[in-house]
Amino acid sequence: MTVLSKKECDSYLKSLNQMAETTLDEKAGFLDYQYDIFCGLISKLTSGEGLVFNTVFARISYLGIKYRLKKDILNDLHIYRKEYDKKKNIAADILFDIGKHNLKELLKLAGLRNLGNNISLIKRPDYQIKSNEIVKKKLHGRYNLISKKNSEEYIVVDDDDPTLELVMRVDNLETFKNAIDYINHKIETGDVLVVISLVYIEY
Repeated sequence: MTVLSKKECDSYLKSLNQMAETTLDEKAGFLDYQYDIFCGLISKLTSGEGLVFNTVFARISYLGIKYRLKKDILNDLHIYRKEYDKKKNIAADILFDIGKHNLKELLKLAGLRNLGNNISLIKRPDYQIKSNEIVKKKLHGRYNLISKKNSEEYIVVDDDDPTLELVMRVDNLETFKNAIDYINHKIETGDVLVVISLVYIEY
């Protein structure tokens, strides 16, 4: 069973089939076209939840929780979103190939099983993010809370680098009791994405 209507399925399959046979032409706006489809499909997969998502980052992060996505798939989704906005660490043609593979995985997530030969042959490209010097401290950051490690520690993902998981430690539990109780409840029920803004982060 798919979360998409037949008309939507046909439209997404047609678009991805065209991409599977196409190389990137930035002048023709192929990457922009692909990203619009990507965002539309992400929106479809996260709709009907009674939640308000202000960013694509938030939708992807919730998608990872809802469908228990494997880490490499979730990383690819986040990296594609981030690199589309900034276009500084991955060549455009590689980004286009990442987008193709992401759309294939999202259609499978939506419940489509018969993707056709062209789409089935789409492979995840082998790529690497340009490494930057590790910053020891950040003045501020935006983090997606994904799980609880123990009574005082939580696993969060950095919006600036979705491949990086960090441990958030809460030292003064009594001071932040109400906030911690709220966060714990959301993690236990899994009914909402929690995004946290932190200051003075030590890596």
